[in-house]
Amino acid sequence: FTYDDLSGQDSEDYRFVEMQETETHWTLTAEKREPREEDRATRFVFSVAKETYALEGVEYVNAAGNAVRRLTSSEFSNLTGDLWSPSRMVMEDLESGTRTELEWSDRRLNEPVEEWRFTERGLLRGV
Repeated sequence: FTYDDLSGQDSEDYRFVEMQETETHWTLTAEKREPREEDRATRFVFSVAKETYALEGVEYVNAAGNAVRRLTSSEFSNLTGDLWSPSRMVMEDLESGTRTELEWSDRRLNEPVEEWRFTERGLLRGV
């Protein structure tokens, strides 16, 4: 995973060029509006489950049309009435053959957070 993968992304930075539909999923294809020379991927193919609106996968495609990375999300749980989130995400680098796996457990939403965690010392200390 890169910093860009984990940080928020603005849909305005992409142009959605295609949508396909099956009985269970939507597949959306987006292209970067202003690709940078250093971008490994400029086209993204998103797989969204119709029942939950959850993002189940993303294929990252380079300017030559080759898939370079693949994100697969699984083990979804309903965090709130409408919010489904994966407990497991795997990012595969299709060029190097490496992969990174992220797993979450015991997630809680809208819990109070102690103030000390937002101090410089708390941030440096971590969990």
